[in-house]
Amino acid sequence: MWPISTASSCCRCSSWRRTWRSKGRSPWLPGRARPEAPYGRPLSRYGVRLADICRQAGVPCTEYAEAFDTVPDSEKVAAYLAADPSITHVAMVHSETTSGLLNDIEAVGKVVKQAGKTFIVDAMSSFAGVDIPMQKWGIDFLVSSANKCIQGVPGFSFIICRRDLLEESRGKARSLSLDLYAQYETMERDGGKWRFTSPTHTVLAFAQALRELVEEGGIEAWHARYAANNALLIERMTDMGFMLYLKEHQGPIITTFCHPEDVSFTFKEMYDYVKARGYVLYPGKLLDGDTFRIGNIGEIYPADIENVAAALADFLAEKRAEQA
Repeated sequence: MWPISTASSCCRCSSWRRTWRSKGRSPWLPGRARPEAPYGRPLSRYGVRLADICRQAGVPCTEYAEAFDTVPDSEKVAAYLAADPSITHVAMVHSETTSGLLNDIEAVGKVVKQAGKTFIVDAMSSFAGVDIPMQKWGIDFLVSSANKCIQGVPGFSFIICRRDLLEESRGKARSLSLDLYAQYETMERDGGKWRFTSPTHTVLAFAQALRELVEEGGIEAWHARYAANNALLIERMTDMGFMLYLKEHQGPIITTFCHPEDVSFTFKEMYDYVKARGYVLYPGKLLDGDTFRIGNIGEIYPADIENVAAALADFLAEKRAEQA
């Protein structure tokens, strides 16, 4: 059970319960639909996906939406909670990979606890890369994944949560395979066994990734490396004429850039050029306009950032020469 205790220590909550699920944001179905259903109603920040999960599960939700470049205002969250007593849970994303923005979950958690509500945090792309003191910040449920900042591979997700709230969720599942309490009960009874087929290879990779986290110096060391990567990336990109999408609250995980105004090209052209040089840019975008994202987590170091920047500089030079 070494991986479980090590993962929990990342959030300074070794006495809490850790339960293990399937992949991606699947845990949001038990993590959000089950603890409150059929009695409560969550207030969702991440708009599209998390609210869609609630609706699909038949859980009523109130959406508080901001622009993609704006962090949620804790005072507005407090106002929502004061105006609607039926809201029982507040759910939000920590690192918004849509734009690269890092939300202030500490400030929101404070007003959520003051209102006596349950606080659920999606830390898919921040866990192990950013310090998250769960108990201090009032986080009741934290959802994350075996990959992303853990530097493992995709294959399962996990939830770190308060034992009492997990116990209260018994019998409220709306899914057989995503029954969080049943998974917890099975693991407690059978020594960590999955209810269904275990993702053995992913678990081994996860355990190795956690060993490497400890060996490198823990979250503080990984965060420092990611932040250094990000700062160097932004410096090199802006020097070339790429513009930052975010004006503030930029996180150290992933960054959204806007195309330079003095040259025309498609993302595919740039993607293929950089890929031929040995690096792959994130191929999807969720924002309007000519934007793209570059992630700098994982086994990536300043030398990699310099190599990517050099490839992009050569690409822009060729395009500008063609269009001169």
